[in-house]
Amino acid sequence: MTRYRYEAFDATGNLVAGEVDALSTERAHEAVRARGVTPFAVKHAPEGSASFSLFSKEPSLSETELANWTRDLSVLLKAGLPLDRALKITGTSSPGRNASLVAERLMERVLRGDSLAAGMQSLPQVFREDYVRLVQAGEASATLGLALENLAGLLDAQLEFRKRLRSAIAYPAFLVAMTFGCIWIVMTLLVPAVTPVFVDNGMPLPTLLRVLDSLHNSGAEALTILLVLAAIVVCAWALARRNEGVRLWIDRQKLRLPVVGRLAQIRDAARFTSALATFLRSGVAPIAALQSSCRLVRNRHAGKLLSETVESVRHGASLGEAISMNEALPPVARQMIVVGEESGKLNEMLLRVALVLDRQEAVWTARILGVISPALTLLVAGLIASVLLSVMSAILSINDLAVLR
Repeated sequence: MTRYRYEAFDATGNLVAGEVDALSTERAHEAVRARGVTPFAVKHAPEGSASFSLFSKEPSLSETELANWTRDLSVLLKAGLPLDRALKITGTSSPGRNASLVAERLMERVLRGDSLAAGMQSLPQVFREDYVRLVQAGEASATLGLALENLAGLLDAQLEFRKRLRSAIAYPAFLVAMTFGCIWIVMTLLVPAVTPVFVDNGMPLPTLLRVLDSLHNSGAEALTILLVLAAIVVCAWALARRNEGVRLWIDRQKLRLPVVGRLAQIRDAARFTSALATFLRSGVAPIAALQSSCRLVRNRHAGKLLSETVESVRHGASLGEAISMNEALPPVARQMIVVGEESGKLNEMLLRVALVLDRQEAVWTARILGVISPALTLLVAGLIASVLLSVMSAILSINDLAVLR
């Protein structure tokens, strides 16, 4: 006898699942029909599994896959499909194998009678606590489709920020890589070819050429020293970040930096207001929404300041009053939130604040890149020009030696 896993529709149209023992696939279909359900899919159950379990390893999703899967599921639920059928469709239509595994795992839990949030809690490597909390709020308020749509929008915003950041640093990174590439070519090709001529004729090397020759001759030792120093710095940084007090001090100093600190404050404020609007729109209680939004703030010092609003709300202050006194948010954001609460349109105002902060972040990023890119270009050009001029000067000196002889 062979064990088969089946998925079938019962008399009410709900999707059910289970396992049967049969001699062949055809007999398995007959056994499923004998249970009073219509088989939808029948396949061999994995060996060694006595229960409904398809997974030998825990599935995982990238942020892009999670955002796409969340949006697909929200569209199906808002179209009126039952949760089990929506999960079945996302499992069969997802391009990635991991997304299909996640959908099947969730469908298994739902068919057992668990909630979707409970199924997501069994996959902590895929769904974070804040994600699950928003799903719980959507299920409790019977607006699961809307909650997932808001979640997909939040994930898309985070992905868009990372995409902009990668695009912003691509050109500076290219310039730095080109600089090291040019220096490596000079050190490995030109310097070894020119240096012996000066040494044989008893002439001193030009200063820059002498430095490059020293680096070439002691490259292995210098590289070893640099790697050791880098390892020490990395270990010291890792140990320091384990200390909560040190991490708070580092993040506090980051916010005090002239330009980078301002940009970090705007970015965290945009993330906080966007997340808070998403949680409140999905029916999450204000205190829980504040707690979840504070966890999304990357700067520990800013997150600690924003968490003070939770205590203020617990002690009876309104959300606008608590936020208006918090210095972690820019003044314009605090004023807009207070106005939104007074006008009864807090959710809309939070979204507008997030939009305003996103635009400010884009402007500040463009300004920083507008300074960094030309500065790096000039630095790279100057460095390469100085190296080439030194080598050319050495070559001309060799010609002078030939003339003197």
